[in-house]
Amino acid sequence: MEEAAFFMQLALTEAWNYQHLTYPNPAVGCAITDANGALLCVGAHQKAGLAHAEVLALQQAAVKLGLSPSLLSLTHSADIHDYLLTHAREIFKECTLYVTLEPCSHEGKTPACAHLLAALRPKKVVIGLLDPTQAGGGALMLEQAGIEVVYDVLQEACADLLEPFLAWQKGGFRVFKYAMRLNGTMDAGTISSHASRVHVHKIRNVADALLIGGGTVRADNPLLDSRLIAGRAPNVRILTRQGIDDDARLYGIPHRSVTCVSEIDALFKSGLEFIEGGTSMLEATYEALDWMMVYVAFSMQKGATMQTSFNGRVLHAMPVGEDYLFWIKKEPRE
Repeated sequence: MEEAAFFMQLALTEAWNYQHLTYPNPAVGCAITDANGALLCVGAHQKAGLAHAEVLALQQAAVKLGLSPSLLSLTHSADIHDYLLTHAREIFKECTLYVTLEPCSHEGKTPACAHLLAALRPKKVVIGLLDPTQAGGGALMLEQAGIEVVYDVLQEACADLLEPFLAWQKGGFRVFKYAMRLNGTMDAGTISSHASRVHVHKIRNVADALLIGGGTVRADNPLLDSRLIAGRAPNVRILTRQGIDDDARLYGIPHRSVTCVSEIDALFKSGLEFIEGGTSMLEATYEALDWMMVYVAFSMQKGATMQTSFNGRVLHAMPVGEDYLFWIKKEPRE
């Protein structure tokens, strides 16, 4: 079980790199080992509509096992499926897959991973968490194909990874993001690295709405777009009782709506809602929050800090450029 946990953790770590970026699909990771238990590759689902984690990992592993590197030029999931079904029906017989979520049985924008695995017949598939949605049932398909299936490896950690997806299925997920220095200060100029700002823009690009307080808009006059990746600008809802001047820069971004609301109950709707701001915005939205994302820059400077209380559990920490990003699940205040 220690070996299974080790490889499942590799799959989890890779999947966290794409948390939220796969919206409205779940973040999923997959590691594959060979007949000797040596790691062949680790893959993760990267964007809704593109190949799933298992398919990307199988694509890489197939080349490691001797198939033509031309396989790596394929980007459409159906094309990768077809290639593997034609050329790789024997090469995975002694391989083990470690996947954070049960392989899907659902045919949607991409073919079902469970159908592909049932045809390729690897020796074993280790699953972190069964899929509770309509895409579930893949594990049974694998067992019926004669594949050994092991369940519930690092189940709690895999459930943490899946939490936003399950919340989206029920209506919405709300995450509060802010950046701070090592000593907690969060004002007086740019804080986080370029890589962290790019990461934020990637999430804005897929978010249903960006929520922000009127005080931040008046003080910083931000664009709140996704220009660093040439992405779409999210719709913006501003919590304010004073209104926002018509010449605020965020109004100048085409193809999005900007709405001012005066009551907290009108701020939230559905989908992935990305909240940015400081102390007052955190206080106002605290009860509705699910997670926090805190980018920590390894510098110190005098300035203001978050003047509020917060209880949370760190789900994952990862480097982003020169900074560290902490994914934190909100827990009840004491």
